[in-house]
Amino acid sequence: CLAFVDTDGLIQEVNQAMVELLAMSKDKLLGLHFGQIAAELGVDASGYVDGFQERLLGVPAESELIFVNGAGVKKTVQMTGHLLRETGRRTGVLYVLQDISEIRRAEQERDDMSRRYSELILHISNGVAIYRAVDDGADFVFVDVNPAAERLSKIRKNEVIGRSLQEFFPGARDIGLLDVFESVWRTGEAEFLPAVLYRDERIEQWVENRVYRLPSGEIAAVYEDVSES
Repeated sequence: CLAFVDTDGLIQEVNQAMVELLAMSKDKLLGLHFGQIAAELGVDASGYVDGFQERLLGVPAESELIFVNGAGVKKTVQMTGHLLRETGRRTGVLYVLQDISEIRRAEQERDDMSRRYSELILHISNGVAIYRAVDDGADFVFVDVNPAAERLSKIRKNEVIGRSLQEFFPGARDIGLLDVFESVWRTGEAEFLPAVLYRDERIEQWVENRVYRLPSGEIAAVYEDVSES
C-alpha cells in the first residue's frame, strides 16, 4: 500500500491497495493533509507530524499503527517512510504500509491459547512434565512441571528444571519409560504406557503415562498415580 505525501504534508497520490486498506475513496484522499486522514481514522497524528519532519530530513523509520478504517474494520499496519528527491530537491515522502492485521490476530489467538493451556496445566489433577532430549535421545532433562507433578512425584520444580530425568527417577529405564520417550521424540507419534509399578529409594507408585511430542520438539508426559485404583 503506497501513498506519496508532498513536503507540505498533502497526499498527492495513493495506489488502489491503499484505497482498499483505508476504505476511503481516492478522490477523498488526494489533496488532504495526512493529519486529517489520521484524525478520521482515530489516530493521534501529533507524533506522526514530528515523524514526517524527520522523514523530510532523510531519517528512516518504521512504526506499527492501529486504526479503524472507513468501513469500521480494525487494522494493524507496519508503516515506513522514505524521503523522495528529484534533481537533488526534496519532493516529499513515500509511505509504505503493510497490512499485518492477520498476523497480529493470529499472534493474539496463539497467546490466548497459551494462557488457557497454562491455566489448564496449572490446575489439572494429572501430573504434567515437559522434557528436552539430550545425547540424541539417550536421556531427557526437565523443562517444566506442573504443581500436580510436584505433588505426585514428590519433587520440587526449582530443583528438577534442567536436570536429568534419570537423576530423580533412576528406575525410568527399567519400566520402559525412557524407551517410550525416545520413540515419541523420534517419530512424533503419541504413546501410552499402561500402569506399571515404579519403585526407587524415594517413592513407590503405580503410574500410567501418556507421552506426546510438542511442536517445539520437546516431549510432554501426562501421568497419573493409579495406586489406589
